[in-house]
Amino acid sequence: MSDIVILDGARTAIGTFGGALAQTSPIDLGTAVTKAALERSGVEGGQIGHVVFGHVINTEPRDMYVGRVAAMQAGIPETTPAMSVNRLCGSGIQSIVSAAQMMQLGEASVTLAGGMENMSQAPHSLYGARQGLRFGTTPELQDSLFAALKDPVAGLFMAQTAEKLAKRLGVTR
Repeated sequence: MSDIVILDGARTAIGTFGGALAQTSPIDLGTAVTKAALERSGVEGGQIGHVVFGHVINTEPRDMYVGRVAAMQAGIPETTPAMSVNRLCGSGIQSIVSAAQMMQLGEASVTLAGGMENMSQAPHSLYGARQGLRFGTTPELQDSLFAALKDPVAGLFMAQTAEKLAKRLGVTR
């Protein structure tokens, strides 16, 4: 078996919440970095055997297919399989692990892996409205960003969990 190597990479700038990138969809961010990574690596879109993208918060219906849509918009053929993974904060790294496993298993010789997110576009969800709301009822409105950042098991936000683990394991900034 050959070694698995990362040929190159690309990323967008890290924006501020509600800042300059707030109106750019996750898919458009993913498309931009996919194009840049392909160009930097010298890999043609048609050489990609599988695409894996990490993503957490769907901001519009097409986000359910983020990996496939971003890949196709970047010039990767529609015949190339794509998969989106959600492992919350670990989604991007999980995409790399999954892509490497595909190569180790012989499912593809070249893969594209990454992650995309735009938390500024996280929607609010209106619960209970699917079947209609009865007169006088108040539906529950939930902020999907707030919900995604808080672990329902530990009751802590992801940043709090990271701080707690860092303290326990002696990891400093």
